Amino acid sequence: MPALLRTAHRRTALLRTAPLAIAALTSCARPAPSPAAPAPARPRIAVLSAFQLELDALRHAATITETRVINGRTHYLGTLE
Repeated sequence: MPALLRTAHRRTALLRTAPLAIAALTSCARPAPSPAAPAPARPRIAVLSAFQLELDALRHAATITETRVINGRTHYLGTLE
């Protein structure tokens, strides 16, 4: 293939694929993130315990305000001083 035809072929191929590349790139664009929710006045901390004796001591030291069961696991919400 003569050099002039190769150059024309490359240019044609580029013109065919450029719109596809631009469409692919613009479809990946994400909207600007929304502003973050304000942080709570007091940060929350999760305490996990593997042993019942540890959990019992923490529960007795805490002021429990709510108990939730999620997926068969009990979660205690409250304040630990």
